[in-house]
Amino acid sequence: MSRVVFVPDDYWSNPPERNTTMTNHDDNRAPINRGLTDDERNLMTTLAIRVIADQSGIPHTSGTCRACSVAATVLDGFTNDGEVHVYGDAYDCYLAVGPNRELVHTARDWLAFHAEHPEAIDYDKHRHPITKEAGE
Repeated sequence: MSRVVFVPDDYWSNPPERNTTMTNHDDNRAPINRGLTDDERNLMTTLAIRVIADQSGIPHTSGTCRACSVAATVLDGFTNDGEVHVYGDAYDCYLAVGPNRELVHTARDWLAFHAEHPEAIDYDKHRHPITKEAGE
């Protein structure tokens, strides 16, 4: 499912106060009024592993990814310590480690679709790691 967004003509000269793309529930997203399925939880875990792997600085390789295996071990440690929390509502889902450390934020409709069709995810094409700028 694709969505085209037409921004107002004055968007760049008068931008909105904050990005409301994921948090605006009036944008006709389908609410998912049920708990997460096992496939959805597994996808959230996979996404968290990819986030940690991206932040580790270990290069990704095809096949067995060393960065992903290290990240899985790290996430297991956080889980065993009781620091991993999955929460959300009918529109958004989050996976956080400890308070205020969100690793994954997905729309529930996106999560539901991709948990059923994991072959549609191209992790390398669709990942958007946040990099630290020089001097920060």
